[in-house]
Amino acid sequence: MENFEERIQRVMEKIREEIGKNAFSTWFEKISIKQNGENSLAVYVPNKFFGDWFSKNYLPILLKALRDEISVSPDVKILVEESLDDGTEPEEIPLKKKQGICFNLIPKYTFENFVVGKSNEFPYSASFAVANEPGKIYNPLYIYGGVGLGKTHLLNAIGHRTRKIHPDLNIIYISAESFMNEFLKAIRMNTMEQFRKRYRQTFDLLLIDDVQFLSGNKESTQEEFFHTFNALFNLNKQIVLTSDRAPKDIEQLQERLRSRFEMGLVVEINPPELETKVAILKKKAELYSISLPNEISFYIAERIHSNVRELEGALLRIKAISALKNSPITLDLVKEALHGFIEERGAKVSPEKVLKEVSEAFKVKLSDLRSRRRFKQIALPRQVAMFIMRTYLGMSFPEIGLFFGGKDHTTVIHSVKKIEKEITKDIYLQEIVENLKKKLLIEM
Repeated sequence: MENFEERIQRVMEKIREEIGKNAFSTWFEKISIKQNGENSLAVYVPNKFFGDWFSKNYLPILLKALRDEISVSPDVKILVEESLDDGTEPEEIPLKKKQGICFNLIPKYTFENFVVGKSNEFPYSASFAVANEPGKIYNPLYIYGGVGLGKTHLLNAIGHRTRKIHPDLNIIYISAESFMNEFLKAIRMNTMEQFRKRYRQTFDLLLIDDVQFLSGNKESTQEEFFHTFNALFNLNKQIVLTSDRAPKDIEQLQERLRSRFEMGLVVEINPPELETKVAILKKKAELYSISLPNEISFYIAERIHSNVRELEGALLRIKAISALKNSPITLDLVKEALHGFIEERGAKVSPEKVLKEVSEAFKVKLSDLRSRRRFKQIALPRQVAMFIMRTYLGMSFPEIGLFFGGKDHTTVIHSVKKIEKEITKDIYLQEIVENLKKKLLIEM
């Protein structure tokens, strides 16, 4: 087994190659490194001036080389050798606080511009708490909900606030799909050691978006994520995950991964209610320098039922039409700008409208669709209606269950998944769903 001196010698050789002979001779040949307990090193420098300069300009290079060699970041003290001459304790040079590294955070997604309402208050509070004390509470934090409701916003907001109040921490935001692609590339390029070192030893805060994409993938991908999760969790590193569904509802997910996801705090983010939608529109209007009267805010909010992205899309469309016409934003201009976008798509597409069209398409009674009858001629249309409400209206599983007389959300999940699967192989059913979309004026 190599001793300490041999490993330090190898670290020094790597640094020499990185910075060149002249710089190495000036700054690294004049220091000595000694072990100062487990995972702790003392770097002795000739004088205080030298130590200050070394700490500012070359200590990060030394720490990186040490981390690459011994796979952990040791605690380092810089001590002045000349202070030993008078018999006193060596003077320690205060180190400048380490500046952490940060990858992929989206600048516009912060807590400051996240609009809080009843539908998202709990996920917001949990996210804020995690950002303040990463690794100490709610680990992992798992946020789930429909498309465009703010999961990615909260994930990035956690990263930005953590970076602000804990600038020394290393942070990465990445989608589950990108993680899988990196993993597969590492296998092809034979760089698994570097991949594992990057994800298991570098980051203090791991923000993973859309973990449902792990389901159905090769065992090796889930296996790798499981070990990455364990390595970070055992080191008290914070993990935050988002998904479009709860852990127990992700099919083809290893049970031990499901268990890990559920061991912290699992919170659902729901579609915004009217007041929150109006507040979101006001916030977005302020961001885009749009003067938006209350009357118009309520007009838009009442007609868009699904998600925040559509609210923002409507607002940008209004701004563009207003600029093209060189006209102020009035209710008439908004109606014209969003004709076919919210008047038809929003105001007319409600759960009741979906149910009416489905009953006509399958020639069944409306009352039967909302009853507890389980005959096949009733069950299939009911499942199609649930599928459309979830997939195209963005309703949550509990909302759909409530609409159908208080059905359990697991029943709704089963129905949605069944139709998702059936339309891929049943051309007749696929045609029915497509025709329903056209009648409902739903666009993908």
